Formats: sequence, structure tokens, C-alpha cells
Amino acid sequence: MTETEANRGEGDAVRELLDGVATVAVRPLVARGGSADGLALSTAEVAPELTVSTDGVHWHPLGGDIGASPDFLVAAEPISLAEAKQRVTERVLGQRMADGTLPQGFACAI
Repeated sequence: MTETEANRGEGDAVRELLDGVATVAVRPLVARGGSADGLALSTAEVAPELTVSTDGVHWHPLGGDIGASPDFLVAAEPISLAEAKQRVTERVLGQRMADGTLPQGFACAI
């Protein structure tokens, strides 16, 4: 379920309705795809959750549309999940090094 201004507060009712039938995740509306409203998120704010679509392999389901979220694309060509995981790992490490949230490597002598 995507939470918007129009349905805010309905999450509990949906969970109750689907209890025992399905797992319900309530996420805020994201300014991606067909939406100009909602949270503006990038791969820097969203932990990787590999998603495969007809467009390719994506960083996360919220960026699973190449037209609206080319920055979430991991690979457009067919690749193995192992290769997709490797690309995401390299991208995460690169981002963390760039923003300073991952310590720089330090070469020392023993």
C-alpha cells in the first residue's frame, strides 16, 4: 500500500482486512513514476533491494521503471543476480566513500 494524503490512516484497516491472506507493507508516496508528489528519494537514501523488471535490474522497487528512474538502474542487459549484487555493492561502497560515511582505507605496515 502506498500512503498518500487521501488514504493516510487507512493502513490498519487494510492490514485487518488482509490479515492471514497477505503481508501488507505501507510505504509513503515517492516522487517517482507517475507521481510528482511525495518523498524525493535517491539510491543514497534507499537501501538496495534488487528488483528485476522487463527494463532490467534495478536498485529498489520504487525505481523499477527505467523511464522515471534511470538512476536506479543497475543493468539494462541480462546479467546474473551475482553480478547484480556485485554492481550494487560497488555502488554502495562508492557512495559511502564519497559522502564520508565509510572510512577510507588505510594501508599500514606490520
